[in-house]
Amino acid sequence: SHIVVHELRAPVVAIKDSASLMISDKLPPEEQKTMLKLIYDQAKKLLTQISTILDSTKLEDGKLSVNKSSGDLGAVVQKEVSLFLPEAKHKNITLIAEVGNNLPTTLFDNIRITEALNNILSNSLKYTNKNGVIKITLDTDDNYEKTKTGGNLVVKVTDNGIGIAAEKQDLLFTKFGQINNNASRETQKVSSGLGLYITKGIIEAHGGTISINSAVGKGTTVTFSLPISPQTDIKG
Repeated sequence: SHIVVHELRAPVVAIKDSASLMISDKLPPEEQKTMLKLIYDQAKKLLTQISTILDSTKLEDGKLSVNKSSGDLGAVVQKEVSLFLPEAKHKNITLIAEVGNNLPTTLFDNIRITEALNNILSNSLKYTNKNGVIKITLDTDDNYEKTKTGGNLVVKVTDNGIGIAAEKQDLLFTKFGQINNNASRETQKVSSGLGLYITKGIIEAHGGTISINSAVGKGTTVTFSLPISPQTDIKG
């Protein structure tokens, strides 16, 4: 897709221009350090984008693998929120996490679930205006409460952002599906639209489900569930 190529082109141009300035020997030492940081940041961005494209290809080929191990999903949620706090503060957005008590450990792929949370939270931050609120909750579902063996861990990310028109909601989990309705100029950044497509693939590879509930002008809630692995329920 030309959108993906456009996304890859920008960091490469930034790296090339910064390197060119450094080669010219015209920069004072402190500016050279700034340029190196820019090169580093853009290269990191490029690697993330390339990983995303490779993931989407794996997903299409049915080869997106997950390496599950027993883990604490609450800790993963808290860590992701702490990483997004500086960006939220910068936009005057309140970012809150509410994690249930004594949650069962379960089997999941830490790297992949972190990636999924990353995609959902970055979308929320992108489409929530200044002074908005984003809340992420994690708890067990009713099924677990009743049986203590089956059931799911449920993650919800709710924002009071610009929202998504009903007819566009189904497109969000498709390849190159994008949210661009009512976006201010600031948020109409070019985006490959692969984030939620891959997120859905990651959650489904775990045997879970993901859905979006949204209203234009009111906000969006993304909900995903991960099955609780019975063998990891018993603590001790």
